[in-house]
Amino acid sequence: MEECFAPLPVIARRVQEVKDELRERKGIIAEHVIMTSDEPDPAWWEDVAKHGWLRIDHSTTDAFYGDWWVTFLSFSLY
Repeated sequence: MEECFAPLPVIARRVQEVKDELRERKGIIAEHVIMTSDEPDPAWWEDVAKHGWLRIDHSTTDAFYGDWWVTFLSFSLY
């Protein structure tokens, strides 16, 4: 399964390309990157943090909002 996912250095390169394009085309300086994933490996998340990227932790969201939180979150993104 691991071969299905791009390694973080590849993702980092693409993130930088998007940031560069935003700066060049729109004059937008993107300072923050938010990484979302259902990856449970703490070491992977440590590597994400080393890139300076932020993480959204939904580990207690279902307890707070109930079983339907995923549906509500999905609709709020559109």
